[in-house]
Amino acid sequence: MAIFGGIIDYNQMNFITRRAFNNQRKVYDADGFKENPPGVYDMRDWEEIRKWAKEIAEKARQ
Repeated sequence: MAIFGGIIDYNQMNFITRRAFNNQRKVYDADGFKENPPGVYDMRDWEEIRKWAKEIAEKARQ
């Protein structure tokens, strides 16, 4: 089992949800996540996801 980051898209949120999450933007920026495109934070670590997928594939072959 693994847990990975996802995408936070402020453009898809309603007004109330966007206001509730608005303070998190500072945290995302401080953690090195940038908006790209505007209003969208992609927090997926593709290298870590690929590594996990390879481990699962190896276990399935055994």
